[in-house]
Amino acid sequence: MNNSDEIGHTIDWDSIEIAPFEDSQIGAPVSLMDEEIMFAFVGLTLEKHSDAVEGMNYGPIVDEIVDISVDDRIPDEETVFHDMDDPPMNVGTIYANMNDFRRAVKQHAIKTQFELGTEKSNKNLFRGYCKAESCPWSIVARLTKDEKQVKVSSNKGEHFCSSTSRVRTKMASYHWVGEKAIPFLKKDPNMGAKKLQYELQEKYVTTIHYSTIYSGMQIAREKLYGTWEDSFGNLFNFKAMVELKMPGSVVEIGLKETEDGVYFQRFFCCVKPSINGFLNGCRPYLSVDATALNGRWNGQLASATALDGHNWMFPVAFGLFESETNEEWIWFMEQLKRAIGSPPHLAICSDACKGLENAVKAVFPGAEHRQCFIHLMKNFSKRFQGPIFGHMYPTARTFCPIYHEYLMHKMYEANERVQPFLETYHRLLWMRSKFSEDIKCDYITNNIAEVWNNWVKDLKDLPIAELVDSLRSKFMELYARRRDIGERLEGHAMLPIVVRHLNVLSRQLGHLKVKVGGRGEAEVTEITDRHKVIRHVVDLEQYTCSCREWQVSGKPCPHALSVITSHRNPKMENYLLPFFSVRLFRLTYAGVISPFPDKSQWPSMNLGFKVLPPLKKRALGRQRKNRIPGCLEGKGNKSRTKGMWQVQCKQCKEFGHRESSAKCVFNGTKKGRVVQRDDL
Repeated sequence: MNNSDEIGHTIDWDSIEIAPFEDSQIGAPVSLMDEEIMFAFVGLTLEKHSDAVEGMNYGPIVDEIVDISVDDRIPDEETVFHDMDDPPMNVGTIYANMNDFRRAVKQHAIKTQFELGTEKSNKNLFRGYCKAESCPWSIVARLTKDEKQVKVSSNKGEHFCSSTSRVRTKMASYHWVGEKAIPFLKKDPNMGAKKLQYELQEKYVTTIHYSTIYSGMQIAREKLYGTWEDSFGNLFNFKAMVELKMPGSVVEIGLKETEDGVYFQRFFCCVKPSINGFLNGCRPYLSVDATALNGRWNGQLASATALDGHNWMFPVAFGLFESETNEEWIWFMEQLKRAIGSPPHLAICSDACKGLENAVKAVFPGAEHRQCFIHLMKNFSKRFQGPIFGHMYPTARTFCPIYHEYLMHKMYEANERVQPFLETYHRLLWMRSKFSEDIKCDYITNNIAEVWNNWVKDLKDLPIAELVDSLRSKFMELYARRRDIGERLEGHAMLPIVVRHLNVLSRQLGHLKVKVGGRGEAEVTEITDRHKVIRHVVDLEQYTCSCREWQVSGKPCPHALSVITSHRNPKMENYLLPFFSVRLFRLTYAGVISPFPDKSQWPSMNLGFKVLPPLKKRALGRQRKNRIPGCLEGKGNKSRTKGMWQVQCKQCKEFGHRESSAKCVFNGTKKGRVVQRDDL
């Protein structure tokens, strides 16, 4: 038995503590273990292999022959190195050139906390002094006689002036910030200007204006990632690199030709490991959405994401385009179809975007198109309110078509405008009772897209070429980590955490009564909270229950679990579909996304023309990174009363508007548009 076999058998999956399910949670989507927690639980660490190599001790080398060293130095070549955070200014100090000396003396001024004045500065001579009144300090540096280097020839006087570290001076310019910010941005590419301002002021004991920090950070980003204008042309080099390293990938770039030149228009990328992972290991379910970029181009970052056996987000493809129009979405979906083909029984979930709805209908006409229930409820709650409003949630969550029709009929009776509203504006599938039994995914929300948006939000202000390469790098790391988790699951047929959740749920079914028939069939009687008796039929051999949850979700429902546990020593693994198997989880992440070298080593594509930035420029003002939560979404730990959220009109005393609003009954002559609401 190998080591992985031993590991798979020594992990105690039953030791995982899972909070008991409340009655309201039964039937809701199961939230499985977080990836970070599982990574540590199976004994994996986040240490890189390179760290382990650096820590190896190879012991002393006693062979005397190795002491004979040979250098490759050219005799006439002299290299000057100084600590540029604390450069020496002693007489006789040598610098490579005048530019290096100017940077060094400015850093010396910041380090010594005085403001440097310049009396004369050219390529041969520099004369500087302290700007403080009556301070005698001065410095002179000249070009050496051989005109190869710069030498400090004079450093007179001592500083008797006060510190300038607490006032803003011209010493810490945006060029200085651009140079000093590079190490910080290399360590944390997502660092914001506010944090960079704090780090620089703490390290160099100086005061720097926020605008100087922001401008300097743009210079540092250009040095690290290249210019924003050139990044669009680098996409062709990225495309060539992907096709070289991962043949079979689909990378497409759309351009727009005008009289003024050739402009970037759109981009799509789906690497081969993602294609294979989705087709070989995931359920045929895709969440498609777009999020706004917040860099210099206010375009859209589109994505197609799936679910693995752990219900973890599996990124499949991403793209860039100007706006969410019919044309752009159709182009994106056509490229997606090139990558994954037309899988049988495919389901696509989206928000209320009309352009995306038309694109799915045009490109994937046979797909089951689902709509996010949260977006539906935002529109529904604007027009209908009242006690029947809450019926929409059980209407969407129930798997039973009869119960769904019963609840819908109740709302239709309460308000005749509900049915035409839903049939006109929300024709897509948002209810589980009509979901296909072949998809094996019961999600009624598009929350996977929100997970993606949160995962990539710190990259959305990068130059385009750096953005797509950073996404590739995140894909690579994500797949590698989950591949390590899959290796630790040796010895299990099904994902242990899924089995563990079913075992926990099976202990909370005391309200179900089982009458066994024959050949795996049984009757299950359920007494609801309202003392209503409901009876279901379970068939263990066919993996079915009359409530339809087992058929739609792919995992045994509470009724099926009650029948399964009525047998002695049941094996939950026997009642799960292959989508939740260790084998398919490993296949999902079997493909390796290749590491890429620096952009300077990518294939250089000669297009014969320069790719210009998109015609549409960024909007004015600061770009938002975090999405504004909707009215139906939770507010975290913030607890506020209704009165703190709503304003009250001083004229009509109603909540929800001010006295100047057209909603006030005393302002009937004022212009304004009021959304009509019906109370159910």
